[in-house]
Amino acid sequence: MNTIVRAGEELDSERLRILPMGSRVCVVEAAKNNGRRVRIKSPIQGWCSMSSSNGDTILAPIEDPNGDVPPTPKNISAKVNALQERRDQQKKLLEKSKNDDAFKGKVNAEKLQQDIKHLEKRVQEAELQQKERSKVFVSDDQAKGDHNMNDILICANSIIGVVKWQGKNPNTGESLIGLEVQAGAGDCDGTHSATNTRFFKVEAASGQYVKSEDVKSTLTTISVLSKLENTINELSVTRKKYFDLVSRVEAANDAGANIQIDEN
Repeated sequence: MNTIVRAGEELDSERLRILPMGSRVCVVEAAKNNGRRVRIKSPIQGWCSMSSSNGDTILAPIEDPNGDVPPTPKNISAKVNALQERRDQQKKLLEKSKNDDAFKGKVNAEKLQQDIKHLEKRVQEAELQQKERSKVFVSDDQAKGDHNMNDILICANSIIGVVKWQGKNPNTGESLIGLEVQAGAGDCDGTHSATNTRFFKVEAASGQYVKSEDVKSTLTTISVLSKLENTINELSVTRKKYFDLVSRVEAANDAGANIQIDEN
């Protein structure tokens, strides 16, 4: 799960950064007054939770600290791929534990099955999130070229961000666009690594530079507001149907009657 890193042990202390699912952290201290809280020293110094208030796991120990650790997923496509790979690896491990005599007894098959079941659920959730996000980010037929500040660009490698700067690399002359992306999904704070120049200012790991040719399509602010309004209206209708259904079920339970629920 994503987790919030805060300056102090307390849950209401200053928020420093959101670490996305898949991040590797180094835990150095457990909180004395809250068993769920730990202090980390990398990739940022601060405090975060080992588990959520309802018991969901946020941080889990790496079984082999010296082994290969997958990179932090920086977008929904990478998240889906990372979860699918982890699920497939666990399935192969389970299959090996069943068929390889030399491997039997070295792994907990029951725990592996639980992990696979949990990962299957997370894959389905991530795929649904990816599908729904694709519906929202249906692009406008706007030509590539100069973009307005605060336009939303959909770029190669599933990068989506807001235009904060555009210009040319002073070293190579190539056209660049500086984007503000989701916190933790970027690779800079607006500082271009090759020139060490900060062309725009955002929070750490919230900036990303892309080439003009990497831009696939553009969403204007007005079009996003329109799509958001349509989505909110759709959710309102769905919410009303849900509460109507709940009321019918509760009424039927109170009356001790059977009801037939149609597909709509």
